Amino acid sequence: MPMRYELRGIWGGLAIQNSSVTGEWVANITNDSVAIWFPDPSSGAYTTYMKGSASAIGVGGRYSIDVDSAEGKLKGQISMLAADFSMNPETSSFMQLAVDEKNLAQEVASFDDAMKTATVLSFETCPAGGAPSPPPAPPPCKAKLDVVVTLDGSASIVSSDWTKALSFVNKLVGGFQIAADQVELGVVQFSSSAQTVIGLSDDASKITAAVTSLQQMQLNTNTYAGFSQAKSIIDTQGRPNTAGKLVLIITDGQQNQGQPAKQVSDALKAENVTVFGVGVGSAIKASEIQSWVSLPVTDHYFSVSSFAALEKILQQIIASACPPHPPSPPAIFGLEGVRGPPSPKGKNCKFHLPAGLKFTEDGEITLSDVDPIPAPVTVRKAEPLFQVAHAVTAPNVTDACNQYSTCDKCIGQHSAGQPCGWCTGDLAYAGAPAGAGVKCAGGGPTFTCTGHFQTTTCQIPGGCGIEGVYRGLRIDNDYQFGEWSMALKEYNNSEQVKITSLDPTGKAASTLEGKLVCGKKCDEGKNNSGVPFTLTTTGGSIRHGICGFTDQAQAETRGLMWALSNDGVGTAPAGFDQAMLNTSNATVYTYYKCAKFKGPTCKFNAI
Repeated sequence: MPMRYELRGIWGGLAIQNSSVTGEWVANITNDSVAIWFPDPSSGAYTTYMKGSASAIGVGGRYSIDVDSAEGKLKGQISMLAADFSMNPETSSFMQLAVDEKNLAQEVASFDDAMKTATVLSFETCPAGGAPSPPPAPPPCKAKLDVVVTLDGSASIVSSDWTKALSFVNKLVGGFQIAADQVELGVVQFSSSAQTVIGLSDDASKITAAVTSLQQMQLNTNTYAGFSQAKSIIDTQGRPNTAGKLVLIITDGQQNQGQPAKQVSDALKAENVTVFGVGVGSAIKASEIQSWVSLPVTDHYFSVSSFAALEKILQQIIASACPPHPPSPPAIFGLEGVRGPPSPKGKNCKFHLPAGLKFTEDGEITLSDVDPIPAPVTVRKAEPLFQVAHAVTAPNVTDACNQYSTCDKCIGQHSAGQPCGWCTGDLAYAGAPAGAGVKCAGGGPTFTCTGHFQTTTCQIPGGCGIEGVYRGLRIDNDYQFGEWSMALKEYNNSEQVKITSLDPTGKAASTLEGKLVCGKKCDEGKNNSGVPFTLTTTGGSIRHGICGFTDQAQAETRGLMWALSNDGVGTAPAGFDQAMLNTSNATVYTYYKCAKFKGPTCKFNAI
């Protein structure tokens, strides 16, 4: 089949597997071909990785791509795993590719596996990627189904996230054709116990009204009770001769009360009920949820990093739940490799290939804004500036809190009857060796903390909420090819930041360091305006900018949009769109860090 519309275009990206080296990769994907290039570490020139005719099949954002590569490092029949993840304010598509270079014809099982044993490429492109506009959203699922949505209402879900969860459930209702001869849907809430919010109903307005007014239980997480209540609805209200019966559970954490939930999920599956599971946030245990769901797990288990990201898997869930699966969009042929019609998002975004790389297109294209290939350089191996969430050596004191190496693990623990707290500055004990590096402290010997000592939250007043190690690309219209590295560390009421620009082969070219302060957290920047910040450099100058976050559902990484005004400009950019055009004397970047829930598989080091 032709390459899907959402996969086509000119792409820039990075290799992100654990054994990867720095440097910007580029790709040109058309309706029937794939070409990928990488920066050669010895010559500094772009070298062909694979190039040839290609086809793809996929459902719900997951694809199998077959390439008949005639040239490049990889030749012959190649099978790649691909996934189209979600969006940020400028680059309207984010894609991961995985290929096993030792076994080209065998598609890897998952991106998690590929991060350890294969090559994983993280790509982004402009809105529509140069391909035609996507087809309209699919119509509501029309099938005779009994569906029960089982929603976690435990206390770990804050009120703003509870509102997002209810909104998602209502949008899920809108994805089904609710009618007496079509889908009937019920809703269950569970915490320490479970309640039927509404039984199986063929009235969409009654369902959404019940969900909208639902009060959160705010107790423990008794998933067993939630499944049991859903099973009771299926067993007592389910209709005969349906096309299927489904239970969808949405939870933000692990079960901490009741009998094992797997007992009921197994009983549901024994009755031919299809079980779906959605895990939200970093506190979930993926293997636990995966043990509940139906097979294959890839079609029935979903995970997102936040409740705000739930909507991004909405169509994937509906596509997997609705029999038969909706057909793939029809093949669309046309001009490839250039940006399509303007889009509300990222209307000023424009990607291109480096000079000397041949475009593959279906018609005549004229592009004048291409960059020269930089002179050959040598690669410098990345050395950690600092590590995030890594174990440290505890001082020679008796304080059980010292064992917790991250703030998230520290907060909520206790030692000697006192709560453990996290020190955002330097932590020291009287009489203990200096430089032990621990951050978590509590009951026991006397200690001092040079920054904030926090026992209830990991958020810092004035901080931007973006601590970590990021890898990224510059994407404004004047961009040069090459990777960017950014490392941020919480300190007092700010983040200390180091930004390093790298040439196409990974060598450090320039560095900017300083203190970063935001009016609110960057993850609240969901639109073109972003969240304003100030960066006071070590040289004493003040730079202004805007930031915003995006979540890629089930991707290895989480994305950060960043626009920084030039030195000497007294205001932040008016928006990402304006900064993309360089009319506001600013530069724009997309940065990615390893997602919290991908900690065991994704590892970035600072330069």
